[in-house]
Amino acid sequence: MMFEILSVVVLALASVNAEFKANCTHPCNCNGVSWEGKFTYPFYFSGEDSGMTYDYVFSPCGAKIDCGNTSKPVVICQSNRTSQANVVVGASSSVVWTFASESDTNQFTVTYRDGDNTYDEKTRKGVISVTVTAQGNPSFVFIGENPVNDNELDYVFAAKIPPGGVSPGIVGIVLICVVLGAVILYFIIGSIVMFQVKGARGIEVVPNYSFWKDLPFLIKDGFLFTFQPCLSGCSKKNTYSHLVSK
Repeated sequence: MMFEILSVVVLALASVNAEFKANCTHPCNCNGVSWEGKFTYPFYFSGEDSGMTYDYVFSPCGAKIDCGNTSKPVVICQSNRTSQANVVVGASSSVVWTFASESDTNQFTVTYRDGDNTYDEKTRKGVISVTVTAQGNPSFVFIGENPVNDNELDYVFAAKIPPGGVSPGIVGIVLICVVLGAVILYFIIGSIVMFQVKGARGIEVVPNYSFWKDLPFLIKDGFLFTFQPCLSGCSKKNTYSHLVSK
């Protein structure tokens, strides 16, 4: 009985610490984490392997990569600096996100599969071990090649990125789109109401037409009210009166 209890406890602990393979297929984001805004894409870097220097291009979030004559949606491309030969390391058509656990998104691995196999009949994969931390600057480095078996070859990378799922730039764009959409709906719906319900015609179908007509003058008045004291004070001549000694 005691052995069975210990076995259950060990299995439970193993399941808690087991890796979590997320049900995500997007190359840029998964489970609340995102590559968006972490680097400028396409992101260029270099690495060495077996005495050879290679240049790499990484672009998981939409920016296209020129990786020779290929129709694949390339995410990672390798270029031999000597021969200029290009190899597709990984594509967005087959992506696997693996996290340390279901609740831990600070350590995870992204695998971009469906790479080239034209040179040695080994299909390439880009395997990126990612650490999310607020310490230091973002980094992306090539670790080395790892022959998995006779048919697969892993290109291993390590990245360090700051926390945050969506970049501030994306949030700003979304807010601008929401505001513009609300303004457009305001004018469309308001014009329909003015035309159909109130019987307005011509320029008067614009909702709150008098307000929009006076808006430039209201802005001017607000500007003058805010800055006129400063302008007057700056241009005011010195009115100090000196004491006259007797």
